[in-house]
Amino acid sequence: MRDLPFRVVLVQTHFPGNLGSVARAMKNLGFSELVLVSPIADPKSEMALRMAVHADDILQSARTVATLSEALADCVAAVGTASKVDGVVRSSRRGFVREIMPQMVDISQQGKVAIVFGSEPNGMTNEEVALCSHLIEIPTTFAYDSMNLASAVAICLYELRVSWLAVERNWVTTETMAPLEAQERAFANLKASLLEIGFLYGEKADSLFEGVRHMLMRCRPQMRDIGILHGLARQISWFVRTHSVSPNNNGGSGAGSINPEFLEMKDRQQDQST
Repeated sequence: MRDLPFRVVLVQTHFPGNLGSVARAMKNLGFSELVLVSPIADPKSEMALRMAVHADDILQSARTVATLSEALADCVAAVGTASKVDGVVRSSRRGFVREIMPQMVDISQQGKVAIVFGSEPNGMTNEEVALCSHLIEIPTTFAYDSMNLASAVAICLYELRVSWLAVERNWVTTETMAPLEAQERAFANLKASLLEIGFLYGEKADSLFEGVRHMLMRCRPQMRDIGILHGLARQISWFVRTHSVSPNNNGGSGAGSINPEFLEMKDRQQDQST
């Protein structure tokens, strides 16, 4: 079996039959790498192996990790599946399976791409969705929108394989995207510095930064871009530490004498958001 640059990630799968059915769908469609995040079900149980039929080798070689961040650390992108797509976090870079999978094939030129599925009872949390650069919506009917995990995996991998076969050729790889682990470190530093200068503040700080995060992820950052983000964060923090402190008009203590034009801009933003 050819090793394709894609990884199937299952988060807290509860039912062993689903694990086996997912493995079978993976082998049918040419995918071999399976990572399980804190599984509730045993991938080597009798039910899982029976449902896998001739794909038990995928279950036997599946890697188990504690967190989704660990499962995605060496990937350059991740696409999550979620039935609920409302809100800032869940509306960023979303689309139907047939719209998103060709983009994943394109990105896979740069490195490993993960396809992430949440647990059967609750799906993916907002924190898990935030780690994904793209979000897939499967257009189920409103009358019955609860889809079996293995069925969702089969639909997504079918569309991914069709997209892969449509464009398979000898790609000339240029600069590669930064791994998600490196991206997350840069985003964490940037968030801290934006909090220091008051760009992020109040109850909307987290949702506003999710917009910043997904804006940057859509740019497919390379390692040199990650270096720029780290440098930007360091420079902001340096300014905070080396300039005189004066209270800003949000009640906190900001760094330096805050530029009046900056405060005026923040006031306009706040007026627009209310």
